[in-house]
Amino acid sequence: MSKIKEVLRLKYLNQLSNRQIQTITGVSRNSVANYVNCFIELEASLEDILELTEPDLEQLFHPNKSSQTAKKAEVSLIHPDWNNVRVELSKKGMTRALLYEEYKNVQPELYSYSQFNRYYAKFLKSINPSMRQVHYAGDKFFIDYSGVTMPIVDQRTGEISKAQIFVSVLGASGYTFVHATLSQSTKDFIKSHVQVTPFLPV
Repeated sequence: MSKIKEVLRLKYLNQLSNRQIQTITGVSRNSVANYVNCFIELEASLEDILELTEPDLEQLFHPNKSSQTAKKAEVSLIHPDWNNVRVELSKKGMTRALLYEEYKNVQPELYSYSQFNRYYAKFLKSINPSMRQVHYAGDKFFIDYSGVTMPIVDQRTGEISKAQIFVSVLGASGYTFVHATLSQSTKDFIKSHVQVTPFLPV
């Protein structure tokens, strides 16, 4: 493994000090500090750096070969349009896995699905900062219709109708209950509440 990659892995994955890294790798503490400072200036993720080839690492971590601006450009990956990703995911039936596969088919060199999720989560935080909420057991119960319907076939007549999907979630545990009804009428709405009651913790 490259000394640069080894230093960064020990620093950020194993949380070792520069002195400990020097003892393990034989790289001087000054060089360890330089690698760490250069990594911070690049503003890249550790995963991106660990995927680079040796020539790319040499160009990035030896300051005499390129400017910091050029470094950032070299380490950057081709990302999807995250705004477009957000719009597509708002459509019924679309999931992150399906959307990722569509992008992967067009851009085979696209990074892994787990990285795709991490970058998208980072994007969401940048545009939609949220306040952390603490839920106590049995304190809150969230309910709504999913907006997605499911076909139901009458076994006697063969007639197909669409079921409305009632979803309820407990705030603290995330325990989820799903119930299908023929409509969103008051009668069916109450019926769904009656059905979920036996499953609630006492």
